[in-house]
Amino acid sequence: MQIELELGVTRGAEWVARAVFRPPALVSIGTNSMAVLALNEPGFPRYHELFRLHLDGGLLLFDPDMIVELKLKEGPQTTDTIIEGGLAVSSDSGWRLPIAAGSKGAVRFGDLAICFRHVALQMCVVLVLAGAFYFFP
Repeated sequence: MQIELELGVTRGAEWVARAVFRPPALVSIGTNSMAVLALNEPGFPRYHELFRLHLDGGLLLFDPDMIVELKLKEGPQTTDTIIEGGLAVSSDSGWRLPIAAGSKGAVRFGDLAICFRHVALQMCVVLVLAGAFYFFP
């Protein structure tokens, strides 16, 4: 199974950017031009690693002052409920939240939202024999 992270950046109802990442990948944000998503936005960090994608999953890296929203089967989660519920682990660089396939949510900075969805892609094998195509999921 292959995974990908779909990101959409919105300001109010307007789309600012959209991107798709496949592991291994590091997605950084900030006002610094070294960031993958470099935007000159008020309240945006200078440089912050937001996502790390690995072949077996990923991490959302956030600071407690960031507004994080996550949609789970148990219901919507916010920065406070994620930390208090033990869903994220504290580290030297902030909090680390494991994200599995099917996870979706947003990180907000004022009216700017970085929306994400972690998707599992179905792989299939295609054989071409004597001009006929055979698909195996």
